Amino acid sequence: MGQIPQIFILFTVFISGVTMMIGEQCEEHSTMIKEISTVTGYSAMLNCKLARTEVFNYRITPYNISWYEQKTGRELSGVTGSIHVRGSMLWFLTATLEDAGEYQCVLRTPERCFKQALSLTVKNPDPEYCGLPYTSYKQIMYAPANEELVCHLEGYMENADNYSIQWYKNCTPIQEGEQYTPFGGSKLKVQKVHRGMDKDVYSCHVNFSLSGSTGHMALSFAVEVIEHWHEKPSISEPVNEIVKADYGSPFSKTCRVFVLSKGLPIPVVYWMKKKKNEESLTSVSTSPSERVHYSNLSDIYLGNGIQSETLLRFTEVKEEDFGCTYVCFGQNDKGSVRGNFTLQPRDPDLKAPLIFVFMGLVLVFVTGTMVHSLLKIDIALWCRSSLPYLYSKPGSDGKKYDAFVVYPQMGSCSWAQTFVLHTLPQVLEESCGYRLFIYGRDSTPGEAVVSNIQESLAKSSVLLFLYTASTFSESTSGNKPDEHLLLTQQMGMHCALMEDSMRVLLVELEEVTDYSSFPTSLQHLRRKQGVVQWWRQGGQGPEQLCPSSRFWKKVRYSMPPRGQREVQVENTLLEA
Repeated sequence: MGQIPQIFILFTVFISGVTMMIGEQCEEHSTMIKEISTVTGYSAMLNCKLARTEVFNYRITPYNISWYEQKTGRELSGVTGSIHVRGSMLWFLTATLEDAGEYQCVLRTPERCFKQALSLTVKNPDPEYCGLPYTSYKQIMYAPANEELVCHLEGYMENADNYSIQWYKNCTPIQEGEQYTPFGGSKLKVQKVHRGMDKDVYSCHVNFSLSGSTGHMALSFAVEVIEHWHEKPSISEPVNEIVKADYGSPFSKTCRVFVLSKGLPIPVVYWMKKKKNEESLTSVSTSPSERVHYSNLSDIYLGNGIQSETLLRFTEVKEEDFGCTYVCFGQNDKGSVRGNFTLQPRDPDLKAPLIFVFMGLVLVFVTGTMVHSLLKIDIALWCRSSLPYLYSKPGSDGKKYDAFVVYPQMGSCSWAQTFVLHTLPQVLEESCGYRLFIYGRDSTPGEAVVSNIQESLAKSSVLLFLYTASTFSESTSGNKPDEHLLLTQQMGMHCALMEDSMRVLLVELEEVTDYSSFPTSLQHLRRKQGVVQWWRQGGQGPEQLCPSSRFWKKVRYSMPPRGQREVQVENTLLEA
C-alpha cells in the first residue's frame, strides 16, 4: 500500500509537467549541436541557446529559463544528485546510462515562450579511445611545420568556477618539453609535425569545480597530417634601403616575398606609402591609369615554396615623390612581413664630364707631345731670340768659345776641311754670331798640342764633333791614324762623359753604314743622343748656307743660348 501514494505522486507530477508544456504555445528553435555525447563517469553539459538576438531582444526583455526531462516531463532545478541547473546550462557532473535521453529548455518572457530540445548520449567507455568521450572530428596538422591542437571543451572551461587541463597522447600523459607545449589555456603546440603522427590519438582531460562539486570531462580525437603547409612570409626586396631616381623619368621597384611551403599558399602582397614627416600609411592604387600604382608580376613555384613578385610603377617621378617611404607588405595566416625603401633624387652624373675632361687632357697631352716633338727646336730658337733676358750673357759661365770643333784633317776627308774652315764659320760665326775654336785655325803656333787642346776644351761649351765614314778607318800614307782627331776625341769624350763639363754634338758629314771601327765612347754617345746628318738635312745650293734650314736649326739648338748679344742678328735670321 505504501508504494501506491509514491507512484500517484510521480504520475501527478508528470501529468502536470506535460500539461504545462502542452498548454503553452512555445515557439520551437533548433540548435546546430542537438546531441551531446559522453561516457559513464564523465561530465556533460547541455547549453540552451535561446537567449540570443536572433530569437528576441534579450538585452532589454526580462526572461527565465526552465529545464525539463522529456521522458518524465519533470522540471529540473537547482541541484538534484549530480545534475546541476545553472541558468542556461544543464550540468551532469557524473553521467550515467540512465541520464541519456531528450531534454528541453523553455525560455519565457512576459509575452512570449520559446523552447529548444537537446539530446544527451551516454556510452560505456571504449578502450580504443582510452575510455574517454570521443569525437569523429579530426584536427588537421600540416607537415613538416609547427602546429597547434585545440581542446574543444571551451564550455566547461569558460563556465566552471575553476579548472585544470591535462593532455594525453595514445592514453599516455604528455609531458611539456621540446616537442609539446601547452599554451593559451586550451591549446597544445606541436613542434616538427611529421606524417607518422596521423596514427596517434590525442586527448584533453579537464578537471573542474562547480558550486563546490567537482567533475571531469575529456575528449579524444584523431589527427590528420597533410603535407600542405606554409610558414610566415619573408621578404628579400626591398630591405630598408634608399633608392635614387631621376626627376621626370619612369621608375619601378619590385617587391619579392617568399613563403616556405608545400602546396598553394599564395601570400597577399601589397604596397603602401608614407609621406615625408608623416607616420600614417596610405594605400597605393592598383589602377594602371594612376601615375603611381602596383600590380602583381608573378607567383613562381620553387622547389621549397612560392615567391610572389609585385611591381611598383611610377610613370613619371615628381618632386613630391622624393623623401617618401614606400612599404611592401607580404602576409598570410601565419603572420606578415614588411620591407621598405625611401626614394631620393639621383646624384648628378659626373661620369660623362669626367670622361670628357680626361679625354681632353689626353688630347692636350698628345697634341702637346707632338707639337713639342715637331716644333721644339723652332720654339727654343724663337724664345732665345725674342726673350734674350731669360738667358745668361755670353761668357758669364767663364767659357770663351761656344764650340770646340773637331774634324778629320787628313786623308780622303780633305773635303771636310772645306766644310769646317769655310761653310761652318760662314753660317755659325758670321750669320749667327757664335764663337768657334777650330784647331789649326785658332790654335797658337808652337804651343804643345795636348796643353793647347786641353786648354781650349776647358774654355768651350760644346764639343762639335764632325766625322765621315772613313774617319776611323783610313790612315795616312805612313799608315798612322789621325793622332790629332783621336786625341781630341778622347779628351773631349772624357770632359763630356766623365766630367760632365761640356756637351757633345755629333755631325755626320756623309752616310755611315758600318760603325764597327768607331771608338766605343762615340758609339755609345751616338745611341744615346743621336746625330745631326749633314748629308741628309744639309740641303742643296744656297740652302746649305741658310741658318734657317733644318740642319742649321738643329746645330743652333745644340749651341749655347746667345743671351742679349747678337739679338738683332737672331731676329733677322728668324725673319728670313
